[in-house]
Amino acid sequence: MKKKLYKILSPIIVASLLIFIWPKTAEAAIAFDATSNSGVISDNVTPFVISWSHTTTGSNRLLVVGVGHITTETVNSVTYNGTSMTLISTQNTANGDQISLFYLANPTSGANTVLVTMNGSFNLGVGMAVSLTGIDQTTPLDASDTTVTENSNSVTSTVITVADNSWIVDAVAMVGVQTLTVNGQTQRQNVVTGGGITVGMSTKGAITPAGSTSINWNDGGGVGTPDWAHVAASFAPAAATTAVTPSSVLLSSQMKLEGQMIIE
Repeated sequence: MKKKLYKILSPIIVASLLIFIWPKTAEAAIAFDATSNSGVISDNVTPFVISWSHTTTGSNRLLVVGVGHITTETVNSVTYNGTSMTLISTQNTANGDQISLFYLANPTSGANTVLVTMNGSFNLGVGMAVSLTGIDQTTPLDASDTTVTENSNSVTSTVITVADNSWIVDAVAMVGVQTLTVNGQTQRQNVVTGGGITVGMSTKGAITPAGSTSINWNDGGGVGTPDWAHVAASFAPAAATTAVTPSSVLLSSQMKLEGQMIIE
């Protein structure tokens, strides 16, 4: 009787073990962490810098920094806690106003200084930052796009994402003094300098399926048709991880023991 019962139950036990022991996949997910800005800064005395504090938290971190200013001077470098950030692109409006976008994977956690060093004196410079978690630390940059538009009430860049569930982070500069609005993404920064340029940053995600995605800014129905410069980039999620939970291991051990008791 016991042998017959064992033959009936053993396939059930084996199937159950496969269900509970099989590694469970945890999908990686990108999330917004924090945002900050320097405020409006003017610097005519060397060293020509823009600096402020930004706090990063969480795991698989990414920091993205946008820098906008109204002169034709350029950004020499951007660092976070002394670590150099990588330039994605710099774009200029028709009258020389500029926007640049930089990124850094695995930035130091906690509150640290973002330091932008310019190659000369500048007026009305602004630094902005957005940090994310859940980003691929080996190859974070997924895709990018840039757009320069003259005499328009809006600007649109189209990023063709490669990795599924990527997030887009962008920075924009508009010639004019008015509030910016977004269309389809989440606005993270909007700094009106009061001196002829307005800058902003936004995020959009998770983008699935991967493919063509538009990022749009407009002047909120302001007077006139300003010039724009825009840089947008997508960032890939960290790879999924697999693990066997302790409860699954315990349950499988108990079932194995029960199977042994049947044949004894």
